[in-house]
Amino acid sequence: MADDKKTLKFQMMMSPAEARDLDDWMFKNRVRSRAEAIRRLCSIGIGAEEAILPDVLSHLHSLIDQLEVFAEEQIDLYANIRDEGRQDNPDLKRAFLLSVDQLMELLDQVEYLRLNVQEQAHAVEQIKAQRSTMNSNIEHFSRQIEIQRNKIRDRLIARGYSTEPQKGEDE
Repeated sequence: MADDKKTLKFQMMMSPAEARDLDDWMFKNRVRSRAEAIRRLCSIGIGAEEAILPDVLSHLHSLIDQLEVFAEEQIDLYANIRDEGRQDNPDLKRAFLLSVDQLMELLDQVEYLRLNVQEQAHAVEQIKAQRSTMNSNIEHFSRQIEIQRNKIRDRLIARGYSTEPQKGEDE
């Protein structure tokens, strides 16, 4: 795809903030033109569905597994403290609070990842919608070009010009 000849041209509108973000991305990635930056970002976005989301989902599942292990350990620890009547033991309280802190940290990470996955899924849906719109626009422009080409050919024929190459012209 990167080696394809770039023949399709289209205009694009963006806000000043989007243009600044694009320029910042260009600078960080040493890209010389906005056109090339947009091509690269489109390529990244199109690949996001195959590359980014599975990794994020895998990490999320791993954190959920860890969360389940921590929760079980915490439940067991609390049950042992209560069953042995050692609720007042300072070392056990510290261990229990540390376990609670770790569990809360894991919950925060899971929530962060959940939001990240949600944002990524939304971005992928936007990319799909934009790709669909772009494909529709390309089809529309192709039809318009063909209509204009036919109109010009019909006008030429109506004025007595031949649209067929003359003998010897294409040699």
